[in-house]
Amino acid sequence: MESATGKVVLVTDQPPLSGIGVYVANLYDLLRGSFPEIEVRNLYYFRSPDSPPHQRMPGQQYADSRLGVPRTLRSNERTLARQLAGERALIHLCGASYDLTARVERSVATVMDFGLRTFGSLLSTQPRLLLVEGYSLVDWLRTPRFLRRCEAIVSPSDYTRTRIRAWTGLESTVIPLWVDQDRFRLRSKSDSRTRLGLPLDRRVVLNVATGAAYKNHAMLRRVVEALPPEYLLVRIGHPLPGPPSRVRNEGRVPADRYPHYFDAADAYLHVSLREGFGIPLLESFSSGTPVVALANPPAPEVLGTAACLVPPRASAPEFAAAVRSVVEARDVAAKLTAAGFERLRAFDPARVRTSYTELYLNAMRS
Repeated sequence: MESATGKVVLVTDQPPLSGIGVYVANLYDLLRGSFPEIEVRNLYYFRSPDSPPHQRMPGQQYADSRLGVPRTLRSNERTLARQLAGERALIHLCGASYDLTARVERSVATVMDFGLRTFGSLLSTQPRLLLVEGYSLVDWLRTPRFLRRCEAIVSPSDYTRTRIRAWTGLESTVIPLWVDQDRFRLRSKSDSRTRLGLPLDRRVVLNVATGAAYKNHAMLRRVVEALPPEYLLVRIGHPLPGPPSRVRNEGRVPADRYPHYFDAADAYLHVSLREGFGIPLLESFSSGTPVVALANPPAPEVLGTAACLVPPRASAPEFAAAVRSVVEARDVAAKLTAAGFERLRAFDPARVRTSYTELYLNAMRS
């Protein structure tokens, strides 16, 4: 594809290894051949290790506690706006910091998960995350007026597009997520388990999640309890309470090790009440790992018929029975694996590149 002129700045305020941080890095890699002047600015408010292409900006500030996050983030946004003043750059706000639209000349925004926090989530979240959930709710209420300033809005799914339209009246363009099929690919299960220090004689199921209430942690704990003792849940991200013999919390793992967890697993478990998209679902497909998922949106949209979908109101024993029906039946697992590879065609990176290129060029001409 022919290179386009014009500077593009991808902006996020999320950690480089978070879902949105990875999306930004992947988008940079996908588009730098088309937009040679593309760059990434990360306004994350806590100190974190360098992770190219994410760049810190000169004068970036960091918070000492969660209480200091709003002030620190607003300060970083003002600093970035001053640095971009006078440039005809297209600013792509990726998942957050939408109020920058009031400070820059041209912007587009990706809205990953509009309104996933609810007032009910404040009642079910963990106390240490109460401030995060509360701030997310406030930010959600403020977001529509900033989105109206954008040249274009991107949604990763029809579900998110519908939520944006219902709340704001604004239209958005659906550009789904994609996955690096060289990074996530079939590998030896035993080799991956040996590399990660996982047992070779257990049935291993995987889940990746933050601590947000909509990730449905209580349900996942009950599912683990309903599974036989030979099952081991490996959890990446926010820790899930449970005995070490049944739950292995890996926390945040290095990027080079992360794909191996999908190869090591017998199945991926998706129990979220809702998502913006759910990138681990594609990572599972690309790794040949069958998926068992509650049919909450947008999982059916993303998965199609390539996963074992469980009714949204299913009990933990019913979900556990679905897991066993996949893990303990090789023919079922093989059929889902083949369907997953086929389903990946709907999330072709070349098609995504074309969609973003057209969207950027239209925004630059406005």
